[in-house]
Amino acid sequence: MSKETIHDLLYAIFTNAVNQHMGTKQSWFNIPGTKTQISFDGINSLIRTPSGLEKTTNWKTHNSLIKSRISNANNPHLIISFDPINTEILLPFIALFIDTSDNSEEKPSQILSEMIVKWSNYWNEAKPIFGKKEQIGTLGELIVLEKLLESNLSLQTLESWSSPKMQDDLHDFESIGGNLEVKTSSSVPRSIYVSSINQMDHEIIYPKTLTIIFVKLSPGSDFTLPSVVNRIRKKCSKKGLSIFFDEMLKKRGYKDFEEDVYGELSFQLSGIDQHIITTNTPIYTHRELNTVYPAVARMTQVIDPKLIDFSPIAEDEWEQILERMKSNSII
Repeated sequence: MSKETIHDLLYAIFTNAVNQHMGTKQSWFNIPGTKTQISFDGINSLIRTPSGLEKTTNWKTHNSLIKSRISNANNPHLIISFDPINTEILLPFIALFIDTSDNSEEKPSQILSEMIVKWSNYWNEAKPIFGKKEQIGTLGELIVLEKLLESNLSLQTLESWSSPKMQDDLHDFESIGGNLEVKTSSSVPRSIYVSSINQMDHEIIYPKTLTIIFVKLSPGSDFTLPSVVNRIRKKCSKKGLSIFFDEMLKKRGYKDFEEDVYGELSFQLSGIDQHIITTNTPIYTHRELNTVYPAVARMTQVIDPKLIDFSPIAEDEWEQILERMKSNSII
């Protein structure tokens, strides 16, 4: 069967799944000669294929076109979901995925991940997987990480960067004696966005200290996210830590194959400030809210940094910050 015939067959089955959808329980339509089926849930087109023994997962967004999950722990399937308007552009990818998963010993989820990397340029997506907000936030974290590594180039210092671990949504750097939360601003007037009210509550981690590091960027040509990444890689390679750093980058969401896109954002550093959170810091915490609104479980806040007692960080102060973080640890 030619590629054109296969693509026409797939398109016909996807169209039929949409037309047959009755707004209730979805039906699955077999693709002749394969283990794969096609469906429509009322919003997105779906394909599924047996996945072997894998745990059920939530939806994972791979890019602006595709998301996937493992469903039904007793009879696991990999399900791929996408907007029907993208059917034609995805047909070559889907056809190859079906053929590969039918004839490979690898898990379909692994095949999907590998193929998405290879096909990224083919789709020529308008947005990278790692969006502008994440790029700027990560850039601020890496600028702070670089300063800390300049004071102490060690695995312990590198591992204090907690964002890639994704264990909670609190602080970007964590150690035995204190945590750092990095806030990065690339526009004026500057503001600090706090996604969780617990993020600025120092009593939650007491007796550890909590310091806000405020990284101020401005448009310029001094550096990009990839250039800072490469600087840190070179530093880490001196102690054989580049593999650890690359793994942390990957977990943070950074994709090497998207570096050309990241490089389109170029900055200069306007300053790095710090503020150690105390009970006098003029922000909301759960203590204030719960006395009046006990039902509030989560709240975001936008802080005006001009009303916070920030002080610029001199180059010789980074070692003090590291000391404050490590307390009696071995960093």
